[in-house]
Amino acid sequence: MVVMAKREYPYLQVVLSNNVKTARNRVGFSQQKLAELSGISTNFVAAIESARKFPSPENLERLAASLGVKPYQLLYDGPSESLELTHVETIVTHHRNTLIEQITRMTAETIETLGK
Repeated sequence: MVVMAKREYPYLQVVLSNNVKTARNRVGFSQQKLAELSGISTNFVAAIESARKFPSPENLERLAASLGVKPYQLLYDGPSESLELTHVETIVTHHRNTLIEQITRMTAETIETLGK
């Protein structure tokens, strides 16, 4: 057990909490974005990151896939370098879609402005 904010939490839950937060920050996702990509609620992501909740195996796999890491990497208690991206294409795809949407919108606005 590990004491966090005057409460004891199972050690693995604290390890997962730290690793999810580290990996999420590393890829630049908000808790809301991670929740959307993982198909879980933002409140649940916050609870995981504060070590109050532990995800099911299915949700652990979804979180890992959304963060571009393997599930075991989120449970590993070692240097943060162990969270190196293993699914870079997953992360790039998520950002790529956002960029394509922005470029499409900007192109349409430019065409509209030039047509006036």
